[in-house]
Amino acid sequence: MTKNPYNKSIIVMFSVLSAIISTTYLISIIARGYIPEFDNGLKIKATGLLSANSLPKNASVYINDKLYTTTDDTINLVPGDYQLKIVKDGYLPWNKKITIQKEMVYQTQASLFKTNPKLTPLTLSHVINPTTNQNRDQMVFIATSSSSSAKPGIYLIEANYYLSLLLSNYQPKFIVQNPYSPSDKTITFTFSPNSKQLLLKSTLKRNQYLIDLITNQISPPSEKINQEWQVQSKQLETITLNKLPKIFLNTIATNPASISFSSDQNKILYLLNNQYQVYDIEKNLNYTIGEKNNMNSPFWLPKSNSIIYTDFHKIKSIEFDGSNDNTIFSQNLDIKTIIPQFDGENLIIYTDNIYTLTIK
Repeated sequence: MTKNPYNKSIIVMFSVLSAIISTTYLISIIARGYIPEFDNGLKIKATGLLSANSLPKNASVYINDKLYTTTDDTINLVPGDYQLKIVKDGYLPWNKKITIQKEMVYQTQASLFKTNPKLTPLTLSHVINPTTNQNRDQMVFIATSSSSSAKPGIYLIEANYYLSLLLSNYQPKFIVQNPYSPSDKTITFTFSPNSKQLLLKSTLKRNQYLIDLITNQISPPSEKINQEWQVQSKQLETITLNKLPKIFLNTIATNPASISFSSDQNKILYLLNNQYQVYDIEKNLNYTIGEKNNMNSPFWLPKSNSIIYTDFHKIKSIEFDGSNDNTIFSQNLDIKTIIPQFDGENLIIYTDNIYTLTIK
C-alpha cells in the first residue's frame, strides 16, 4: 500500500505546532512564577519571583551564599525564607532576609555605597555658620575676605531637582554682600518656611535683614514678617497632612514638622516617642529604625530607600525597614551639617569646611 505524503506532512505540521504551543505554554507559566517538574509526568509547581535591582547596576546576587545572577534580573524561587546578598567590588555589601511568597514578586532596590568615599572641598577654608533649610536642599553660609579666595559675602548652595538639570556640580552661588562686620561670628540665618526668603540676625548689632532668594535683594524685614511666615508654615503643614493616609493621620498629625516623605512618596520617616520610625504606605507596615539619641538628624537619601544620619564622627545609612545599618564615612571630623545632592550620589557636608562627599 502506498503511503500518502500529504498525510505525513499534516502529521509533521501538527507535531511542530504542538511543540510550539507546549513551549509557549511553558514560557508563559515560568514568566508567571511557576516551575515545571517532569519526574512523574508534567507537574506545575507555584513559585515566587525575586526582582533584584541595585544602584549602581551589575552587582552580584547571592541567595543563601550561592551566586545566582547579576542585578538587574528576575529569579524564580520556591516560596520560603532566603538570605539575599548583593555585592560589588569597591562597595559595601547589602544584606537582607527576604520571604518569597507564591505568585508574588519581591522587589529589592539596593543602594550600594562606596567602600572609600571621596571627600572634595567646595570652599578653600573655614566659613561662618553654614545653615540648611528644612527640606535639606539649600545651605547658606558667610565667606570672609580672610577665609576664602572667592568674593567675600553670603553664599547659597542649592541641591534641588531643578539645579541638577542645569549643573553637574553644586557650586556655591554668591547672593549678597555681608551687611555686618566680616569678623562678626554671631550672625544667624533662618529660612522662611517656603525657603524663598532668608532672615539674618546679629547678636552684636541687634538688627535684622531679609534676603529675597529669588531676586537676591536685601532689605529690613517688614513688621509682619512673623505673621507671614506663620501663614506659610500652616499652608505647608496642611499640604503634608493631606498626603498622609487617613489610618495614619492621628498618629503624627500633632507634629507635621517631624514628617518627611521618601523620593517616591511611598514611605514616611517620622519621630514618635523619641524613636524614629518608617511607615510603608503601600504595604501598610510600620518599622522602628532607631532611637533619637543614636540617630542625629536623619533624612531620606534621594532616589533610594536609604536613610542617612550622623552618629558622632560617623555618617551612617540604614534601610527603611531597619536593615543594612552601615557606616559609610568615618573620620575624626566634627560633622555639623549634611545635605544630599538630588542625584543621591553625593552629600554636601560641613565640618571645619564645606565638602562634597561622593558615596556612590
